[in-house]
Amino acid sequence: MSSNNNDRTGLNWLGSLGVLLALIALWWVASNAGWVSRVFLPTPQATFSSLLEGLNLSGEGVDSNFFAVRSTRSASTSHTAPSVAPSTLSR
Repeated sequence: MSSNNNDRTGLNWLGSLGVLLALIALWWVASNAGWVSRVFLPTPQATFSSLLEGLNLSGEGVDSNFFAVRSTRSASTSHTAPSVAPSTLSR
């Protein structure tokens, strides 16, 4: 009885993997064939590239100046409201 249950678990896993691969294939075809604008549905390649870049796995080093600039900006502007010229409000 336990081998029958294991067979079903394996089939469920393979079915789930098949559905996932089918969705990724449909995504690839739809985005690369131009069926959907890349603004609304980027290609899987671009998405995977952005993921690797965000996780810093793309082979590029971290820009240490980015963190220095961000901390300086947040410290200098944390208690002040942005100034808006009256002429820009009337447009």
